[in-house]
Formats: sequence, C-alpha cells, structure tokens
Amino acid sequence: GFVQPNKMEQFIANTGVFVLPSHSEPWGVVVHEFASAGFPIICSDKVGASEIFVSENSNGYIFESTNIDDLVKYLKKIVRTSDADLFEMGKKSFLNSKKINLESWCKTILEMEQKFS
Repeated sequence: GFVQPNKMEQFIANTGVFVLPSHSEPWGVVVHEFASAGFPIICSDKVGASEIFVSENSNGYIFESTNIDDLVKYLKKIVRTSDADLFEMGKKSFLNSKKINLESWCKTILEMEQKFS
C-alpha cells in the first residue's frame, strides 16, 4: 500500500530490488524514483514508465501482468543474481533515470505550449 514519504527510507534501506506488479499503471512515477535511487527493477507490462526506465535484461525485467509464472521466473532470476551484477543493474537504472530530467521536461512543456498557443 501507500507509504508516506517520511516512512520510505526505512523500507528502502531494507531492500535491493524494486518490484511493481501492477495490472494497470498508466505511468508509475515510482519506477522513475527507484531507477533514480539505483535499484534493479521488475515490473509488469502494464506500467507505462517501464518503456523508458527498464531495459530488459540490462537493469531489470518486464513481465506479462497476469502471468504469475512469468513474475516468479524473474524473481528467481534476481535471487540468483550476484550482488556485483545487481549493483551493475542498479547503475544502469540510475543512467536510465536521466532520460527524463528537468531540462527535457521543460523542453516538452515549452513544445506543448507552442503547439497549443
């Protein structure tokens, strides 16, 4: 469930991989947040942000949202991954997180403003 921002640190400190098994998530800003924090990511194909922030077999995995066996397969794969490889996946997540930043977002807003003016 939802966790207040001031309580997140205690959860994050005890984890090493971010999993978002949503059946419907048009965007999922939390994927960007955890990519920025350098976490390997597993999320369903119904998470819109996965298209930008998850590179399959590089920094995480994308599974079919209703396919529990698919999710379990990737969870097992993560468990078998060495700490060094998980760390590398986290570094790739961090790099992916830079795809959307203040400069790119401002550019997008200005382009939209020009389009609708």
